[in-house]
Amino acid sequence: MPLLFCNWFSQIYYANFSLILMRAQEAERAIHKLESSMKHVETLRVELAAYYCEDESTFLLDDAFKVIRAFCEKLQKAVKVKSMFGSKQKQQTCQ
Repeated sequence: MPLLFCNWFSQIYYANFSLILMRAQEAERAIHKLESSMKHVETLRVELAAYYCEDESTFLLDDAFKVIRAFCEKLQKAVKVKSMFGSKQKQQTCQ
């Protein structure tokens, strides 16, 4: 009977160990893929800093995206104001 228990226990231990090892290998592959992606993002950040003639050591993507977002918001607002101004001007011309 003790031999059966040891056999059963070692099979469960091996199955669990195999599952843990498999998950660890999957995690390691995911980490390598993430590291590769982060290196690519870093390369693009440096290229973008060079394109905008910024110091690459202080250039942050977050700041660049904030500037671009603010520009887009102001542009949309200007287009909206121009559209409203144009329609008011047409109404005055028609009267």
